[in-house]
Amino acid sequence: MNAATMNSFDWKRAVGVAVAALVALVGLWLVSAIYSAGQPMLAVGALVLFAAGLYLYVSRTALAWRYLFPGIVGMLLFVAFPLVYTMWIGFTNYSSTHLLSQARVKAYLLEQTVPDEDHSLEFTLHPDGDGLRRGSSATIFTVARIAGIVAHALEEYEYRLRFRPRASYVGPAPPPAG
Repeated sequence: MNAATMNSFDWKRAVGVAVAALVALVGLWLVSAIYSAGQPMLAVGALVLFAAGLYLYVSRTALAWRYLFPGIVGMLLFVAFPLVYTMWIGFTNYSSTHLLSQARVKAYLLEQTVPDEDHSLEFTLHPDGDGLRRGSSATIFTVARIAGIVAHALEEYEYRLRFRPRASYVGPAPPPAG
């Protein structure tokens, strides 16, 4: 071996190890903060996520997974985690229905609102068949739908686009049969 290669220091590898150690420390701090907040399952998930990421970006054999890992983590964090967490909260006692009585909630909400009589709108609420003609709800729906369709058509005509472009073949004619 050459003496120059034995005494040379690999700065690139040293910086990589330092960055990996820093990421590991930050990950362990975050996991411990999540655990101390009373979320052990979330802490285990974060620990697995950090450990997998650290392994993938430090290991030389997992090069292909480095490109897939951000997408998989994004999908897990922004799609799977909210679904699972919402279901978990739905079946636990974390909802706010047990905190206050109905009378206290009503009093609290009425304390929070300040009615503005000058800018309030008059409205009436009609039970089914009391004040509305039969079939008027379908008429209201139809009028609103027609207004939307007309607005869409006007927008399409302004830019000369078609609603449903027709396919027309412009290639060579097919050979005659037979």
